[in-house]
Amino acid sequence: MLDQPPMLFGLRVVMLGRQGSGKGTQGEQLSRLLVVPHVSVGDVLREAVLSGSPAGLRAQQTMERGDLVDDDVVVSLAAERLDAADVRSGGFVLDGFPRTVDQAEALAGLLADKTLDRAVIIDVPLEVARARLLARRVCAGCG
Repeated sequence: MLDQPPMLFGLRVVMLGRQGSGKGTQGEQLSRLLVVPHVSVGDVLREAVLSGSPAGLRAQQTMERGDLVDDDVVVSLAAERLDAADVRSGGFVLDGFPRTVDQAEALAGLLADKTLDRAVIIDVPLEVARARLLARRVCAGCG
C-alpha cells in the first residue's frame, strides 16, 4: 500500500515575523498552494478605512499618527474576517495577526474548539527587513 500524503484541506496557518520579513509574499503563495484564503490583517485594516466604518475611522486616525492600531479594533476586524464564509468553509493563511500577546489570546478565543495547524515563523535579519521596508513605495492616493 502506498503512503498517502496528509490531507491539507482546511489547514489553518498563521504567518509570524517582523515587518518586511516576507509574511505577506509567502502567505499569498502558501494560500494558493493550500487553496485557502490569504487573510491579511493589514488588508482588512485598509478595507475598513476605505469603508468609513467606525472601526475604520479609528484605525485611520491611529495609522496616520504612525502608531499601531489598538488591539480591540484589530481583534474585532480580524474576528469579522475570520467569520466570513470563505474562511469558515475551509482553512486560512493568517498574516499580520497576532502581533501582541493580547491578540494571540484573542485569536485562541476566536478559534474556539478549532486549532491552528501550523505557525510559520519567518526570521530575517533586521537590516534585511529595514532595506525591504525602505524600498516599498506607497501610493499617496490609495495607500
